[in-house]
Amino acid sequence: MLDIVKHGLRIDFVSQPKLSSVKGLKQIGNLPLQTTTLILELLKIGAIQESQEKLIYLNRIFTVPKANGKLRLILDLKKLNVHVKTPKFTLPSINQILLMINSDTCSHVNQI
Repeated sequence: MLDIVKHGLRIDFVSQPKLSSVKGLKQIGNLPLQTTTLILELLKIGAIQESQEKLIYLNRIFTVPKANGKLRLILDLKKLNVHVKTPKFTLPSINQILLMINSDTCSHVNQI
């Protein structure tokens, strides 16, 4: 887990998302003032950093009110997720879960 924190998480893609040319922080001038302020605060504390890439994938970004009246910055990744390879796994059926619970319960009863 520490390795992921230090070096990041590799995300595999099934298809290439459309990339856009950007002009750095000049782009945030088109955002609402509240959103721009939150982005600048995150940059200041080092929570995010400006990309040095020439072509990047652009996501929708917006704010929603928090219970305390402040704003929360939301990065909408729905369109990007279409291109991300997701691991496949099967969920156990209710019958399989009941069998696991019963066998676990029986093993504990036998230990008493």
